[in-house]
Amino acid sequence: MSWLFPDERKFFEHFTGIAARLTVAATLLEQALDEPSRLPAFVAEIDRVQRETDESAHDLDVNVDKLFVPPMDREDIHVLSTQLGLVAAFIGGTARRAVSLRATTRREPAVAMARIIVRATSEIEAAVGHIRTGEEVLPGVARSSGPKRKATRCGRRRWRSCSRALPIRWM
Repeated sequence: MSWLFPDERKFFEHFTGIAARLTVAATLLEQALDEPSRLPAFVAEIDRVQRETDESAHDLDVNVDKLFVPPMDREDIHVLSTQLGLVAAFIGGTARRAVSLRATTRREPAVAMARIIVRATSEIEAAVGHIRTGEEVLPGVARSSGPKRKATRCGRRRWRSCSRALPIRWM
C-alpha cells in the first residue's frame, strides 16, 4: 500500500534539499566573486552542488511518476523542480562565465549582485520549506522577488559598472 499513499516527508524533503543547495551555490558564488584569486576552486564546488541539485530534481521527477497518488499535482511538481534546477544552472553559469572572462579583480557591483542572489535563494528556501502546509508560501515568494527588484534597480543605476564587473543572468 506504500505505492498508493506515499511517505510525504521524503517527498517534501527532496524539495527542501534542492532549495537548500541553491542557497549553498549562491553563497559559494558570493565568496568566489569576493575572492577572485580562488575562483577556480569555488567554481568546482558550485559545479558539484549544481550536479547534486540536478540529480535530486531528476530523482524527484522519476519518483513522482511511480506514485499512484502524489501529494501535489504532477505538473506542479515538475515545474517547481525544473525552475529550482534552472536557478542552480544560472548560478553555475555565472561562476563559469567569471572564469572564462578571467576575472581576477574583486568588483563591488558583482559582489553586491551576488549578495542579492544569496538573499533571494534564502527566501526561496524558506518558501519551499513551507510547501507541505501551504502557510507562508506566498509571502515567501513575494519576499524572494524583492531581491530581484533590487538587482534590477542596481542594474539600471550602475549598468556600466555592473556589466563591466561581471555579467550575471537571473530568472
